Formats: sequence, C-alpha cells, structure tokens
Amino acid sequence: MRLKIIVHETDSTGLWAEVPSLPGCVSRGKNYQELMGNLYSTLEKTLSVDQTQLHLTNNAKLMEVII
Repeated sequence: MRLKIIVHETDSTGLWAEVPSLPGCVSRGKNYQELMGNLYSTLEKTLSVDQTQLHLTNNAKLMEVII
C-alpha cells in the first residue's frame, strides 16, 4: 500500500505530517527520521482492528488483504 503524506515544517517543534486519505492520522518528530518512525507507528494503530471487538455472524469470515 502506498499512502501520500504531507510534511509540514514548524518553527519550534520540527516536523509534523498528515495522511489526507486517513483523516485524523497525524504524527510529529524533531527530524525526518523520528517523524517517519512515529508516522509508521501511528499508521499501524490507525489501520489495525481489535478482533475481540468484532461481532461476526455464524456465516461471516474475517479475511485480510494486502494492497
């Protein structure tokens, strides 16, 4: 999966990034390396599903796709 991100530079805190296709998915860092590490962590949390909270009917299947 490829996602577009917008990286913003700030005067005081370094960098922050947003993922336009995932509203509310934002992260920040002092430099690009820290920003990208934080962003990967944020994306993983944003896209993960808590399987214990799913209510599947008897004929439903939980599947996974890679894009």
